[in-house]
Amino acid sequence: MKIKVILYLFIAFIFLFISNSCIILEKFQITSEETAFADSEKQDTNDRASESVDRDDIEVDTSGDEESSKTDDLSDQIIVMYPIPDQLITSPLIIIGEARGTWFFEANFSVSLLDSN
Repeated sequence: MKIKVILYLFIAFIFLFISNSCIILEKFQITSEETAFADSEKQDTNDRASESVDRDDIEVDTSGDEESSKTDDLSDQIIVMYPIPDQLITSPLIIIGEARGTWFFEANFSVSLLDSN
């Protein structure tokens, strides 16, 4: 009799653990439609960039400030996949993206999201 009670409690514990894990993961799940849109938008941007003028046809202005050219080179280093621009965001805010290069690090930041009021 004691073994049956322990077995039932163990099964109940496993069931509760699995159900809570599914609920927590469901909150942070991004739908495939949203990721498909982000991927297609990223592909469109890459297509437009590759269809642009050949590099041989571009005249380079070297008289500009050295510092401003360095910031222009970094503009493609961070790619934000989620949230999509002009998309309504909610709390908790989840940002998904990529950073190329070796200049970045992984970290957690405390952020307060405020409305326009």
